[in-house]
Amino acid sequence: MFNYFKLISLSLVTALLCACGGGGGGTAAAPTVETSSSQLAASVKLTGYAGLSLAQTKVANGTQTASLGKLLDWVTDAVFPKAYAQATVQCNYDLLKLAGVASDGTLEKLPVTTGADDCTTGFIDMYDGAKYILLTASGIYKDGLTCNLVLINKGDGNLYCVGERSRSIYKISGADSWKAYEKLQVSDDGNYMFLETDSTVFDQNGQVTGIKTKLLRFDLTDDKKGPVASTLVEGFQQAWLNNTFGYNTESEGFSIKGYQGLNNGDVAILYQRYISTSGTWAQKLNAFYYTFAADGSYDRVKFDDTSINSALTNAYTQATVGNGQSWTSMPAQQKWYDISCFFKDSADNNSFVFTIPYWYGYYDTTSTQWKSGLQSVIFKGSKPAAGAATMPVSTIRGDSSICAQYSSTGIGATPTMNGSGSRPSKVGETYYALQSWDGWDGIRWSQKTYLIANKFDGAADVKQVISTSNTWTGSRKIYATKDYLFLKSPADGMAWTSTSQPGDNLWRIDPAATLHALVGSELNPLDYKVVIDASEFISIAKLATSATDNAAKLTGRDLADPDLTKIIGDIDAAGLFTKATAVNTTLQPVSIVKL
Repeated sequence: MFNYFKLISLSLVTALLCACGGGGGGTAAAPTVETSSSQLAASVKLTGYAGLSLAQTKVANGTQTASLGKLLDWVTDAVFPKAYAQATVQCNYDLLKLAGVASDGTLEKLPVTTGADDCTTGFIDMYDGAKYILLTASGIYKDGLTCNLVLINKGDGNLYCVGERSRSIYKISGADSWKAYEKLQVSDDGNYMFLETDSTVFDQNGQVTGIKTKLLRFDLTDDKKGPVASTLVEGFQQAWLNNTFGYNTESEGFSIKGYQGLNNGDVAILYQRYISTSGTWAQKLNAFYYTFAADGSYDRVKFDDTSINSALTNAYTQATVGNGQSWTSMPAQQKWYDISCFFKDSADNNSFVFTIPYWYGYYDTTSTQWKSGLQSVIFKGSKPAAGAATMPVSTIRGDSSICAQYSSTGIGATPTMNGSGSRPSKVGETYYALQSWDGWDGIRWSQKTYLIANKFDGAADVKQVISTSNTWTGSRKIYATKDYLFLKSPADGMAWTSTSQPGDNLWRIDPAATLHALVGSELNPLDYKVVIDASEFISIAKLATSATDNAAKLTGRDLADPDLTKIIGDIDAAGLFTKATAVNTTLQPVSIVKL
């Protein structure tokens, strides 16, 4: 555990920070030679501004997107630094600058270091953590340590450095497309922040040595003390750099497969470690609940495997024997192999919800067909009692399609679902997910897309068909606001020509309403409001929404423009989209948070 004191006293805890710093040891090269002018300032002025922005110092096609008043969850392109000549500064890419956003949208660059500010000093990403703003940084120092992460107190502007000895670049995304959970999580009251991050680590010559993945917990309950952080678990992997992997080598790997930060400050996590030495493999899949004491110390206990496996076995039996049809026996005892989704339990600070998928199959003697598919068991995990050996779990529902991943596609497959590749979205007390199904419907081989709803209250899924088209494979996604879902989908294949590429459709639907019958193979126009039509030639990159209102911030590209220029705009509470106009030509906003 390490403590981020206010920067004027950071040197007092340098040893603690070094002990917990990033992966490659103390010999990694810095992006520039540390000087007094590259030191992180004690604070930054926030008064008089409506928000903060990361901005480019010149017009360029950036890889990030913008949001105002929303949690930023951008996925940025991988940033690989230059090879460093120790006495020479080279600018191979422009870092972003911190700027204050005035009420009229104009930007003013804010100094965050004690001296000069050039292309080797700045930020890469920015995220809103309720009480604090978190930034990934490069070229910024404090007392001999590189500030790979910087925290800004939104109340007083004080700056805090996550100091490390090794030179590394952090990659953070609010939502990874390959993971059904948010990498950056904040408790409902803003007192705790949790962060999964990957850091690319470099040796003294500026060469990549591997990637280190870690899970951090920030205790933000005491403004006088400042953020207090703990590294809960971390792992260093370098196998992907080795061309002779498997023989006469020693390789290791580590990955976080999912986690959930609780409102009480505790954490549940699933992670995997593996090693390979001269062709010998070993791996461990671990699921732990971390219980924190008031002083920041913690204990961790395992999930109750016995209870989980028993629930999976019962669910499997209900999906096969329980249907009243003949069934060819499979092994009786099911064993869990993955946790597909994690969810915060807003009704209980001491619990969380998670799903585990399972495959099932049975032989239907009436139709003389095998029927199979994937479903998930919805579990509730609860804070263990003091001294308990395992974390208690209970079953909420055993036959859900939420986070069931994907389905078998054999003839006669029952309507269980293929995963959409995106995390379920919450409106009110209900979670919604897009799931697709393909199989024999008794007449023909077909595909359907469902909107699945579940409140995690023990009731069955509510499934509504929104498409029977085969053209929806891929980039469909849903985004939740306070009362609505935005549905993004690609244009119909007929809209494509040899000289014209259509944009995306964006529709707003009321998920609580009962949908009308499909028109053709698509959602009935009575059930949605067109926000953006594919004929407008807008490719939607990101849509930032909030659970507190029905507005959204959209960013994308203009497909009708020869240079595919960036589009930034607002969607108001009535579902009307308006493109934003640039108000400053010196600084171009890339990402914005409201103060």
